[in-house]
Formats: sequence, C-alpha cells, structure tokens
Amino acid sequence: SAAEVAATMKPAEAQQLIADHAKIVAALGFDVVFAPVVDVGPAGGGGPIGDRSFGDDSDIVTDYASAYQKSILSMGCSRRWSRPSARLLPI
Repeated sequence: SAAEVAATMKPAEAQQLIADHAKIVAALGFDVVFAPVVDVGPAGGGGPIGDRSFGDDSDIVTDYASAYQKSILSMGCSRRWSRPSARLLPI
C-alpha cells in the first residue's frame, strides 16, 4: 500500500520500486498507469482513502507522487490523472 511505502521507504527507494513495476508494465505493452492515489489523507490517517494515501502531509504525498511519476515516465508510460489537481507536479 502507499501508506506502507511511505512508512518504510524514502522517496528514492519508492522510485526504484515503481521503476521495476513500470518495466513490467511497459514490457506487457501498456503505456498508461493509473496508480498511485495521490490524495492527501485526513489528519491521523483512516477515512475513505485508507492506506491508499502516502499520508496526511501534502509535502510528503507530493514527494512520493513525484518519485512515482519520474519512474513511470522513464519507462515510456504515462500517468493518467483522474481529475485536475490543485497542485501540479513538474514533468
């Protein structure tokens, strides 16, 4: 889960994890990835987002989302954002 990744890995480690995943996705012929959820969870965790969020701090969520995005793009895949974000990430 995203919560477990944020609790046990630094963003650079998460970037390597998703790079390995993106290689598999690309090798299977897919070029769009719908993960991860980059919503900021409620203070203290829980709520409807649950463990799909990297946390309740927008800076931490942004750090992990950026790490994922870099890996996904480096493998020739793109990330489809399901709705406009209040905070755009640099590509």
